[in-house]
Amino acid sequence: MIMAVPMDCSYPRYYEDAARIAHFLTRQGLRLKDRPRTHLLLMFLSCELEIYARYTPPSHSVAGRTVVAILSDTPMDESQRRRLHAIAGTLVGNFLTSHQISRSGHK
Repeated sequence: MIMAVPMDCSYPRYYEDAARIAHFLTRQGLRLKDRPRTHLLLMFLSCELEIYARYTPPSHSVAGRTVVAILSDTPMDESQRRRLHAIAGTLVGNFLTSHQISRSGHK
């Protein structure tokens, strides 16, 4: 007898936002980690965005560094790293603005 196992196929709340951020950063030259799989990287990033939505990051700069660290472990020169951190920080700021999340964390 074959039993059907219910699958929870729901994605985290900000999964699509994470995918957009990752897509934009890869178009700017960021190379994604080989492991874990891309789906898991996006899951990790969406969880980080959920944390930012609840408790805004201390700065966009800190958020940008965190986002790049989640997505990539490829060695980069200092100017490229700074550029990607700035872009990622801006994307997080845009994410917070688009979801109308104020600095106090209230929606």
